[in-house]
Order: sequence, then C-alpha cells, then structure tokens
Amino acid sequence: IYVADAHLTRDDPEVETFVAFLRDVGPSAGTLYILGDLFNVWFGEPKFRMPHQGIVLAALAELAASGVTLKFVEGNRDFSVRRNHLGAPFRDVSSSSLVESHGGRRIVATHGDEINREDRQYRLWKAVSKSFAVYGVFRLLPGSWGVRAGESLERKLSGTNLRHKARFPEAHCRDYAREAFAMGASVLVLGHFHEEMELRVPGGTVYVLPAWRGQHRYLVFEGDQEGRFEDYAPR
Repeated sequence: IYVADAHLTRDDPEVETFVAFLRDVGPSAGTLYILGDLFNVWFGEPKFRMPHQGIVLAALAELAASGVTLKFVEGNRDFSVRRNHLGAPFRDVSSSSLVESHGGRRIVATHGDEINREDRQYRLWKAVSKSFAVYGVFRLLPGSWGVRAGESLERKLSGTNLRHKARFPEAHCRDYAREAFAMGASVLVLGHFHEEMELRVPGGTVYVLPAWRGQHRYLVFEGDQEGRFEDYAPR
C-alpha cells in the first residue's frame, strides 16, 4: 500500500481519519509506504515533536508491532526522519527512493519533488534547508524553541500547496521514468504532485498518488495484479 501527502497539522480532523486508516486498512498491508509530507512540517527530533505528531507516530508504532512493515521516503517538508525514526517505527527510511520487488515487478517509490529538473530555485532551497549548515544548527535549539518554530511554519504553510497548482511536469516525469526503467524497474510511484495519474511509459507504468489530505485515496498492489487506487471511508 502506498500513500502520500497527508500534510497533517495541529487540531486537524485529518489526524483522526489518518489514524483510523492505519487501524482499519493498515493491517491488510504486507508493507505500507508513506511517500513524504506526512505532516505539514516535520522536524524528526523527538524534542521537537508536536502533539498531533505523537498521536500518529503512536498509531504507526502499534501497526509496526502487529507485523506490518513500514517504510518512509522523505518529502520536502520532512527533516531528519531517517536519523530519528529508522527502526522505530520505520523498517526503512530514504531521502531519495526505495525499491520493492512484488508480484514480479520492481517498484521504485520516491516523493517526486525533484522530478522537475528545471525548477532550480526549489532544488536550491531544498539543498540549503536540509544541509548541515542550516538544519544541523537548528537541531541544537532547545525543544520548546523548535516546537514554536514548527507551529509557526505550520500556520504559514497550512492551506498552501495542498493542491498541485502548477502544470504537472509530464515530460520530466517521463524522462525520470525511462531512466528508472532502463535500470531494471518496471513501476514508478510518486507523491508530491497531489494529482492521481497512471501513465504508460515504454518499459513500465508510472503511478502518481493523489494527496491523502481531503481525498483519502491510496494505491494498492496485490499479487501480480496491476496497481489500483482505492478510497478509504472511516467505519
């Protein structure tokens, strides 16, 4: 199962819905992938954890304890997740991409925020914000300062970029997919763009995940069947 872009915030009804999804659908997954931007902003250090993040992480830990494998690909709003959450609750965490062999397919999963290679301004911002020079210094702040900074960022980011407003970079996506398929992959799964798509590219298929937030849709691979998008409705 693959899901992306929940953008959960404080005092957010989407938190309850996502936790219910983990409880109701999560146990059916051999592996559950979260492809970034689980929270509107996530500083991975425990001392910076906000209340709504603790609720979701507890639900993820419970799911992992039940035997479901959890894997996470960091998005553009996730910081230091691998450093702090590899092994608990996530079996694997990557800042770039993860690969899964399932049903005779080799599936590459990535957040997708670096697909558009012409967006140099964004790529520079990401490199700087996640660099040791910037985030490494931020990590040294007292916990209360980091929490306040996170809450301030959440207020500023809340409601922004929750729908993909710019034109989907299909040509760049196809180029990226062809490179992945040339290296042995047959499926590419992306988040970030908040638009549900299925693209056929020579050598394989690209699935673009819709934003979980407000849509509650996710991607499933079962056996050797093609991927399918499904809706979640709380019981």
